[in-house]
Amino acid sequence: MDNKEKETNTLVPVSIRLSPEIMSVIDIIVANNGRSNSEILRLLVDKRLLWYVPKIHFVEHDDAEKYHKTLYALYSEMEGIRSELKRIGINYNQELKLKHIEKKYAGSSNFDDIAMKAAEEEEIKKDCLPAKDLDAIMNRYEEATKKVGEQLCRILE
Repeated sequence: MDNKEKETNTLVPVSIRLSPEIMSVIDIIVANNGRSNSEILRLLVDKRLLWYVPKIHFVEHDDAEKYHKTLYALYSEMEGIRSELKRIGINYNQELKLKHIEKKYAGSSNFDDIAMKAAEEEEIKKDCLPAKDLDAIMNRYEEATKKVGEQLCRILE
């Protein structure tokens, strides 16, 4: 009989009830560490979980609330930045369209062509962000990513 069979024969079955929140945490630990629910629960009860699974860090409830608030604020900031980066991408595409219009009508001195070019450019320019707005967005992005880095370093310590 190997060790696993001996261990199985000496274990006493126990039934426990856990909240869905606790069970979801255990499921995450199980998924990330290739162990069964039973093994993880035995390690928790035996107080050896951290020895077997060193990547897990326990946080006190008050600290967890602080981390949650900080992470939520960072997430909100990053979502705002994502929207602004999308605007920058749209602006970039509009600039490319303007270059294509310029190329399309290059060298034409026909009044109708000049009028069409102006109309097409005006249509695109109405949705473009001014350069100063783009600079402000990039500054916000740099500040927010710096904050995210600082907070993640504190969380991982």
